[in-house]
Amino acid sequence: MAAMMKANKFVIYQDASITWKDSVLELLDRGDKLGIQLWGSNWMHNIPVATLKGMFDYMGDMPCAYLNYTQIQSGIIVFKQTPFIVRAVLEPWAKCGFEKDCFCPLTKENSVDCFIPKKEIHVCH
Repeated sequence: MAAMMKANKFVIYQDASITWKDSVLELLDRGDKLGIQLWGSNWMHNIPVATLKGMFDYMGDMPCAYLNYTQIQSGIIVFKQTPFIVRAVLEPWAKCGFEKDCFCPLTKENSVDCFIPKKEIHVCH
């Protein structure tokens, strides 16, 4: 991924189900202006609901900090080559993809107390 970023202004993640339309130019333009642009639905659960605690542990982060943030099921993500995007988004994402303790953590805890009654988290991946 780092090599792709050095050679290109953008790196685009695209789900195989996505077909290109004229609106892609607007998406690329927003990606150029903002550094990152996602196209997809945001009707998903909040992040800790579908992320195992072991992944947060691996990243050195606290799941409860993400309760107010919804997952985004993205069909297309445009990443612009900026130091922030590379360091804060792409490097951790790529590293996690190659480390089984991150993308497939051994801890299978089903819930964590985030001071929200009856809120199950860590139920997916």
